[in-house]
Amino acid sequence: KMSMAQLDELKAKVKEAICESDTPFAKTLKYIDMASIPDNEINAMVERHIISPEFAKRGKASAIILSNDESISIMIGEEDHIRIQVILGGMKLSEAYDIAERIDSLLDSSLHFAFDENLGFLTECPTNLGTGLRASVMLHLPVCESNGEISSLSDNARKIGFTVRGMYGEGSKSLASLYQISNQ
Repeated sequence: KMSMAQLDELKAKVKEAICESDTPFAKTLKYIDMASIPDNEINAMVERHIISPEFAKRGKASAIILSNDESISIMIGEEDHIRIQVILGGMKLSEAYDIAERIDSLLDSSLHFAFDENLGFLTECPTNLGTGLRASVMLHLPVCESNGEISSLSDNARKIGFTVRGMYGEGSKSLASLYQISNQ
C-alpha cells in the first residue's frame, strides 16, 4: 500500500543508510534503480537468485543494493519493504548471518523498524513476524526425488520447524532436483 512517493523516500533512506555510510563495507556495494535494468537482465537476476521472483514482478519502481560478487542483495520495495539477502556457497550460515547483521545494524542506525514487544518485527506477511529472519540451504536431492521421498522429507522437516520449498522459495517447484530447506 506504499505510494510511489513513499517508495522513493524509502529508497533514498536505505541508499543513504548503506551506500553513503562511512564504512569500508559500504564501498563494496552499489545502488541500482530497477528502472535502469532491461527485462532480460531482471529475469537473469531471478535465475541467479539475486532477486526474488516476487520482487521482479513488483515492477521497475524498486531498487536493489548489490555487492560486486552478487552474494549480497538488498531489495528495496520487496514484500516487507526491505529484504536483506546473503547467499554464500557451502554451509556458511554463520558468516551469512554476520553479514546480514552488519547490514541490519547500518539500517537500524538511521531507520526505525516497526516493532512490537510481543510480536517482534512487524512485517506485511504474518509468517515473517518476529525476527523476520529466514535461514535457508539449497540442496540437490535427485535420489530423494526419484524415489518419491520428497513428500516424506517435507513432512518430517515440518515436524521440527523447517519447510521444504522449490528452487525459488515459497510457491515454487523444484527444478533440476534443487530444493530450499528453511526455518518456518
